[in-house]
Amino acid sequence: MVMLLIFFTILKFIRNLKKEEMIFNKRNDIYMDISYVNIESKERVTERIIIKLYYDDVPRTCLNFYKFVEGFEVEEEDGKIKNLRYLNSTFHRIIKDFVIQGGDVVRHDGRGSISIYGKQFKDENFMYKHDRVGLLSMANHGPDTNGCQYFITLGKAEWLDGKHVIFGEVLNEYLDVIKRISMVETRGRDNRPTSMVSVVGCGFIKKSGKDEL
Repeated sequence: MVMLLIFFTILKFIRNLKKEEMIFNKRNDIYMDISYVNIESKERVTERIIIKLYYDDVPRTCLNFYKFVEGFEVEEEDGKIKNLRYLNSTFHRIIKDFVIQGGDVVRHDGRGSISIYGKQFKDENFMYKHDRVGLLSMANHGPDTNGCQYFITLGKAEWLDGKHVIFGEVLNEYLDVIKRISMVETRGRDNRPTSMVSVVGCGFIKKSGKDEL
């Protein structure tokens, strides 16, 4: 099992965590280029979304997401270094009018999880509500089990309030992209897309408007 093989030691970053929390650029929005098969044209397309993180309100959760956009090194049991990133990760669960879920950088199928703080980290706060489309929230399997997986809301989901930490949002002008992605064909009880929906590009957008990574 992959999770048993990844006996991870947090390299470099964990030693400088407090320092990096202070210096990582709060002005940067995140871009993700997402590849999927359009339900109408039946052709594979790539469209961009831009995400604003709530750095001031949920800094630890935002930093976790930020580092997986940038790339995060872990040491495996055999001593090899592995770089974990959201690049090439998939959206493994899509439920129309509810959520699109992704971010599994370990197994790429929804069964893997890891965080920059260890296997998992605690819920930071629940100050935001799942009251609209486009909110970025942490996936989990119970209290204080946050890892690398996240979801984007496709509408109101108030039953998630107090259970999942919201830490960002998709900017309004990109909400139509999220809605188009949510229309892809899925199968089974786990609502897995019949064709791959994946992040083919991701990085940071500075105020200058230039992409990084």
